Amino acid sequence: MRLWDPATGREVRALTGHHGYVRACAWSPDSHRLASAGAEKTVRLWDPATGREVRALTGHQDWVRACAWSPDGQRLASAGDDQTVRLWDPATGREVRALTGHQDWVLTCAWSPDGQRLASAGADQTVRLWDPATGREVMKIRLPAFPQSVNFHPTKPLLAVALNNGTSVLLDLTAT
Repeated sequence: MRLWDPATGREVRALTGHHGYVRACAWSPDSHRLASAGAEKTVRLWDPATGREVRALTGHQDWVRACAWSPDGQRLASAGDDQTVRLWDPATGREVRALTGHQDWVLTCAWSPDGQRLASAGADQTVRLWDPATGREVMKIRLPAFPQSVNFHPTKPLLAVALNNGTSVLLDLTAT
């Protein structure tokens, strides 16, 4: 991975450590860490100011396709081709729990603004809503196509799901 200065178009620094495709990256809420994930089954945490790798999170058994920080920065979620969403403590690198239930690759994940829910969507054409504190699946909805991304509304109980057929689904989460 490389960090660039958009004003000058020059490379600021290279973050070296991945040995394959990088499929996802996400800034921590305080902007002090950058997470990246990819084909080597690993999530890497970086100090973007120095370019130093802070920690490697291992546990996935296949490609990691997505990563997302909790709003408070205390947890990191990663989603992968091993059909799991894994929750990590980024301070220690310890896996907190694995969320299982998807029947195919997990393609995307996102935290609710309050951190009380985590959404994931996968190639099994489902979107699942999780309670990250317990690991319990709160909701599962079948989708009409493969999901590309999930995103919570910042102030309302709504989840948007972009699909690969050119449409999107808006889910009302009031009951969850």
